[in-house]
Amino acid sequence: MTQPQPMRLHRSLAANQPALLLLLLFAASSCIRNRDYIYLQSPAEKAYWDLTPLQSKSLRRAQQAIKAQDSTVFVPYIEPEEYLIQFNDILRVDIKSFDEKANQLFNAFTMQNMQMGGAMAQGGGDPYFMFGYTVSDSGYLDLPVLGKIKVAGMNVVQAQDAVQREIDKYFTQAFVKLALGGIRFSVIGEVLRPGKYAVMQNRLTILEAMATAGELKPEANRNRVQLIRQYPGGSRVVTLDLTDRRLLSSPYYFVRPNDVLYVAPLRVRELGTGLTAQQSMGTILTAISLLVNSILLYNTLRNL
Repeated sequence: MTQPQPMRLHRSLAANQPALLLLLLFAASSCIRNRDYIYLQSPAEKAYWDLTPLQSKSLRRAQQAIKAQDSTVFVPYIEPEEYLIQFNDILRVDIKSFDEKANQLFNAFTMQNMQMGGAMAQGGGDPYFMFGYTVSDSGYLDLPVLGKIKVAGMNVVQAQDAVQREIDKYFTQAFVKLALGGIRFSVIGEVLRPGKYAVMQNRLTILEAMATAGELKPEANRNRVQLIRQYPGGSRVVTLDLTDRRLLSSPYYFVRPNDVLYVAPLRVRELGTGLTAQQSMGTILTAISLLVNSILLYNTLRNL
C-alpha cells in the first residue's frame, strides 16, 4: 500500500533533520555581529556584545561598566616614529631673504610653479606636484641656483639644515623653511572609494584616512586592517584592529606619507550569506524550500 505523500514528506524531513539543524546553525553564525562593526571598543563594550538578550542582569552590569569607562576615558598618544625622507617624496621649500635680489631670484621659480599648482588644484589635482620639489630616485633635491642636495634618509629638520648650509654659501641673511607637501597615502580593499589620496595637513589618523576613502563597506573586516609602511630600506606590514580602543595608543595610529592601508573582507562574503540575521534567515529559508521541493520531486518520480 502506498503511503500518503504528507507521511513520506514527514519521514524524509526527519531523516534530514541533522542537515537542517546544521544549515540553521551555519546561517545563524554567518551574519555579521555588532561587535564586528563598532570602532574603538573598550573591554566592557566587548563583554557587552558577547552577551545575549536572555542575560538581562549581566547586560545591565555591562551597560553600567561602559558608562563608567566612557565618562573617565583618556588615552594619551604615543609620539609617532620620526619620518625619514624617501625618494619620490614632494617637499615644499620656501626661501626668504633681506636681499631683494635673492628674493626675486627664488620667488620667480616659486610664483610660476604656484600659479600652475593652483590651476591643478582647481581641477582636483595635487598642487604640490607643481610647486613642490620631488626627491629624485638617488635621494637628491634639485633646487634652482643651489643645485642638488642629498636629503634622502634625513628627517625634515635635518633636510632643512642641509639646504640652509648650501644657501649660506651664496647669500647672507637668507632663511629656509622646508616641509613635506602634505600626506600621500593609499587605501585599497573593502572601502567605498579605494584609491590614492593627498591630504594637505601635517597629521592624519588612520580613522581620518578611512573617512577620506568613504568609510568601510559592511563586509569589511574591521578587526584586520593591514598597514604597509614604507621605509628608505624596505617595507613593514602591521595588522591593526579598528574595533579595539587600544588602537589610540598604537604607534601606528597616525598615517605617514606613502602608507598603504588594505582592508580585508569578512568570511561572510566568501560564504555568500547575509550581512544581517534577517538576510541570513532569508538565505536559510530559501535553502529549506529548495530541499523540501527536491524531496517532493524525488518521491513523486520514485512512485511513477
